[in-house]
Amino acid sequence: MATAAVIRAAREYLRVSKGKGKAARSITDQHRDNLTAGEEHGPWTWGEAYKDTGSASKFATKIRDDFEQLLSDLETGAFGRPGDVLVLWEVSRLARETGRGVALVDAAEAGGYLIHVTSLKRTFNPRNYGDRHSLISGINDVEKEARLLSARTLRGVNSATHEGRPHGKIPFGFRRTYELIDGRPRPVSQEADPQRGAARGRAVRAGGGLERPEA
Repeated sequence: MATAAVIRAAREYLRVSKGKGKAARSITDQHRDNLTAGEEHGPWTWGEAYKDTGSASKFATKIRDDFEQLLSDLETGAFGRPGDVLVLWEVSRLARETGRGVALVDAAEAGGYLIHVTSLKRTFNPRNYGDRHSLISGINDVEKEARLLSARTLRGVNSATHEGRPHGKIPFGFRRTYELIDGRPRPVSQEADPQRGAARGRAVRAGGGLERPEA
């Protein structure tokens, strides 16, 4: 006699780091892939998703409200019943700081929840020592890459500053000249852009904020 499949409840944690337009599309893409995973690894019934837009890095200034809510729900049991599934598109959606990621894995383990990572096509049980090790190793690798990227970015900024080259965002009304340096286009100078400056003046006048003429 065939054994009936266990139907588990699943809730997603969806996070993106892009601007609003790209964020909406990215969350939609993650959700679509997660639904497909539910068909392959379920059956799952879907509860309300947790959603955040912003970096998971420890250097981020924006608080990830739904991540904090997710962690609280896992710790208090409000997430669901033991055996329910937290669905992530990939481990990097979770946390780029090992300590925060481990706290979530600990909470899932204590509550008896499963964690499915769609990009890995695998459901992890944090109470299994091998699965727990795989999750934490993945989180640790993500933090390493985030710190490496931060170090590279800082090195590039310091190099540009030392060489007197512009860096950061281009101020409105300016443009930059680029040259190939070490095989990559690098900004070497920054000057006022007459076209953008004129466009700014028209925008100010259209908004009613007329610029005072020079004496």
